[in-house]
Amino acid sequence: MRELAKSIITTLQSATALEVGEILHAKGKASSLQSARVLAQRHLNTLVDLGQVERLGKVYRIKGSQSEHKDHSQLINKHLIPFISLPIEVTVHKEHSVNPVKIRSDAVVLLKHKNKYRCAIIEVCATETIPYIESKKNIWAGWPDSKDYLSRLFKLRIPYFDFVVSGEHLPKGAVSYNQFLKEVQNEVM
Repeated sequence: MRELAKSIITTLQSATALEVGEILHAKGKASSLQSARVLAQRHLNTLVDLGQVERLGKVYRIKGSQSEHKDHSQLINKHLIPFISLPIEVTVHKEHSVNPVKIRSDAVVLLKHKNKYRCAIIEVCATETIPYIESKKNIWAGWPDSKDYLSRLFKLRIPYFDFVVSGEHLPKGAVSYNQFLKEVQNEVM
């Protein structure tokens, strides 16, 4: 169980015991959300004692992370937790800087289930302007090496990826977060 808690905090980079507990509960590791939070806190505190995780008040984070778990990081976690909670393999690069094109994506995600996989760039929009999110979409869509970059990142051939947006404005060619989540859940269940 401690290894699962460590895996979750490593994936999210920073999280509260409640966020980790939500995933433990969804994976059937505890009978209630409250007991899952307590279980998560116990294992996260052990990881702190072992020097594998840092604690800043109510927030736990992986060693070396600069995340202070502020509003935007919490919002990203809120959107990643449903995927991490599914019975599939999930690889997340949260707040990922893509140096060749000088952008930072909220999350670059690979979801694997059986012999199928989906890759997505997830942008969680709260205060971003419409032109800003459209420019990020256009950079990914127009970058000739985007699929090669993602293939190297995940060490798997990525022939296609979705640009997923949570927010009021959906750029042309993007997929809404709710639609994407529903599609993934339907593929898994």
